[in-house]
Amino acid sequence: MKKFCVFLTLTLFLCTCVRPPKNKVIISDPQRIPPASGKLLTIDYTLSAICWKGYKPIKMNFGILRFKRGELYIEDNQLVGGVFIIDMNSIICENIIDKNKNEKYIQYLKSPDFFDTKKYPEGKFVITKSRTNSFGFNYLDVSISGNLELKGITKNITFNAIIKKKNNVFLSDFYKAKSQYFSIDRTKWKINHVKKNIVKGFKNSLCYHDIGIYVEIVAKPD
Repeated sequence: MKKFCVFLTLTLFLCTCVRPPKNKVIISDPQRIPPASGKLLTIDYTLSAICWKGYKPIKMNFGILRFKRGELYIEDNQLVGGVFIIDMNSIICENIIDKNKNEKYIQYLKSPDFFDTKKYPEGKFVITKSRTNSFGFNYLDVSISGNLELKGITKNITFNAIIKKKNNVFLSDFYKAKSQYFSIDRTKWKINHVKKNIVKGFKNSLCYHDIGIYVEIVAKPD
């Protein structure tokens, strides 16, 4: 319960406006995945999560997605690779208080109109490149590129993240990374609203294509 409250507080802090963040990532074709090498760390999926936010001009919904599993690779004190499997059926919405409305909204997100979790129960992110932008005594500011697969479609995205260190080295038993708050255009993965009639089509046309995302990863040596 305590862990859930931490993420709820974090999400509430990030979701203080009803417009997508200006920091929109560039989406490109999938890139070559380098062979895995270095020290293996396994993510703690109870402490790791993807915070998401969907937007309308005067309304927003937000919540969390969990990972099924994940691993990172560290070599020469640098992040060199990683694979993350996203549990698309774990999606929750935190701001809709009414239980029935909340369940209906989650059912919609899982439906073929949106994520289609019955057909695509998993998402996947594979790091293709990592570059250090700046560093301090206890952190690294890195630029991470990776292939993001949703609904069977793979695109490459790049975003920044802060990786915690201690005494200028990664912690021997604890590894923590936080991404910047960024947005992606969901339509690039064919995550669209289905326009079945004029009224519904009008409502859906008011939804922004961009989804806000913030990722926090905690990993430990395997």
